[in-house]
Amino acid sequence: MTISFNNYAKKIGVRNIRESTFDWYQWCIFVDASEEQLNNIEHIIYNLDPSFPRPDRKIGKERRNKKFALKLEGWGSFGVQITVRLKDGSEEEYYYYLDLKKDGQRMEVLAPTNN
Repeated sequence: MTISFNNYAKKIGVRNIRESTFDWYQWCIFVDASEEQLNNIEHIIYNLDPSFPRPDRKIGKERRNKKFALKLEGWGSFGVQITVRLKDGSEEEYYYYLDLKKDGQRMEVLAPTNN
């Protein structure tokens, strides 16, 4: 099964980090798949950039109705390694580039709270 991912992001301010100023974004990454595909997923592990606290974030089937969304904040785009565990016990590996320039209009629908 091939699974697609997507993200939304919105600028929420600026922050000073290590004597530099960066635009600060709230972002959400999620499974962009059909209902049938979503129903076959047991959990997702998003392997974030190592600069994040707890860079490996597991999103379980209780978040299936939110498309296994993960919502966080940060200052830069980066690649995310993703492990999808299917209900049949198999795993699939994916890579997704988190793009902070994507529109954040639908973000609250997918992930109303931080993970």
